[in-house]
Amino acid sequence: MAGERRLVSGIELSERVAGEGGATLPVASGEHGTVGALYVGRPQKVIPAGIRKTLIARDRTCAFAGTCDRPPAWSDGHHIHHWADGGPTDLSNLVLLCRRHHQLIHHHGFRVEMADNSPVFFRPDGTVIEGGGRAPP
Repeated sequence: MAGERRLVSGIELSERVAGEGGATLPVASGEHGTVGALYVGRPQKVIPAGIRKTLIARDRTCAFAGTCDRPPAWSDGHHIHHWADGGPTDLSNLVLLCRRHHQLIHHHGFRVEMADNSPVFFRPDGTVIEGGGRAPP
């Protein structure tokens, strides 16, 4: 029926985007349907709602060394490879950090890397902060 609206599957959405000259986009699907694309690449720094929801589902709270329990509402998505330096806005390049720990990463020499889909945090001297990463839910 003309003008009818419906939720499309992730596969159908990817096919539509690819058919319009875009790239195929992996999407997250949940019990309520498609959440959104997990990869947007370089075009935007701001994390889209679908990626943020998936980031929250993955990290649950601030992910800093597995020691912080600040909720997502108090946390930001951090680009592990900084966006200004060419890092993409993709789930694989993001970690959820509260504002305090985000400041440690950006201004106090701490850093984070992903290993086996889990964040690993390092002190300014390069030593690993034990307890990093998260156990699956």
